[in-house]
Amino acid sequence: MNRRPAKTAKKQTPKKQSAKKPRTLATRTPAAARNAVAPIALDREGAEYLGRLAEALSRLILAQDSWVNEIDLASRQPAVMQDPQWQARSRASINSMLLAAEALRLEGVPDAMRPVDDMLGRAEREAQAAFDGYAAAVQGSNVALLLEVLRHVDRMSQLIQQAYGLIRTEI
Repeated sequence: MNRRPAKTAKKQTPKKQSAKKPRTLATRTPAAARNAVAPIALDREGAEYLGRLAEALSRLILAQDSWVNEIDLASRQPAVMQDPQWQARSRASINSMLLAAEALRLEGVPDAMRPVDDMLGRAEREAQAAFDGYAAAVQGSNVALLLEVLRHVDRMSQLIQQAYGLIRTEI
């Protein structure tokens, strides 16, 4: 019987640990937001503002989801853009989204939250641009204009994410 001699165990050396930084909110925040303004530490007033902002954001998300569902239907069935009932529903949905975006600009913004409010103001302008272009896109069943409307909505969402990225909870 051929048996191999038992191997002697090699001395194992520990692997070098790389000096990775822990992932934090700041490392996940888009570079433009990180470089523009340092993250904000929350005090009591900021925390209250953030609570009111969270409520406003939840309303915006519901309105945006409703509008996206209508657009999704139109993308699958382009002829629906000619349907007056669909037009009324989709117009009401984008109007709700615009009103919800406008509601992100809260009264009584703490000084520490001004950069967040400024970013939300830019998001509101993108929502307004989407709303303004939407009527022409639907009226003319113009898919290219509708894509531009979607770009505005996407930019609105990105700006809201950047605004959120400015907030760091150190209560």
